[in-house]
Amino acid sequence: MVEMQVADKHNLPFRLRYYQQQIDFDILNVGDDYTKLAQYPTYIIMFCDFDYFGRGWSKYQFENRCINDPKLKLGDQRQITIFNAKASQFHGNMKLKGFLKLMGNQIDTSDQLVKQVRTEMKRIREDPIRRHGFMKYELDLMDARREGKEEAQKEAQVKAVTMLKDLGLKQEKIISELAKTYNMSHDEALKLIQKVR
Repeated sequence: MVEMQVADKHNLPFRLRYYQQQIDFDILNVGDDYTKLAQYPTYIIMFCDFDYFGRGWSKYQFENRCINDPKLKLGDQRQITIFNAKASQFHGNMKLKGFLKLMGNQIDTSDQLVKQVRTEMKRIREDPIRRHGFMKYELDLMDARREGKEEAQKEAQVKAVTMLKDLGLKQEKIISELAKTYNMSHDEALKLIQKVR
């Protein structure tokens, strides 16, 4: 599995754990023996536009090892590789250096991979069907964010009503507070109060 993350949400290890679970879930069917997983070594590769671990390395690689003896591997055939586009250190034969720099809008025109990626990006931008697909994807994301904010605001309003009721405030005072805080009409505030028991 290859993924890209451009914003540091401070949850990268847990996101990677989720991806691993998704991969294993897709491999095993009901009744399958766990040894089936031995036929499917998994590699999760994450490209990040931030340095989650703060070491400046271009590549971080992880696998399960014993805490008491790091030479002792668990042997579950899982490996996680995280590439850091903000790297200050590139070790060995780092063929992805140009690509990582491209993630930060630094273009190495002599890098063959960068040339291929830029050509593909141009082709996608100029393809009306794909462009429409990306625009729809962006609009869907915006809708989801807006719905999430609206849902969070509704939850906050319910909590506010509950708290104000618990404080023993009279209905008119609660309506006044809701109108001030959430820009609600008298009727909207009244309906909300009546819904919250």
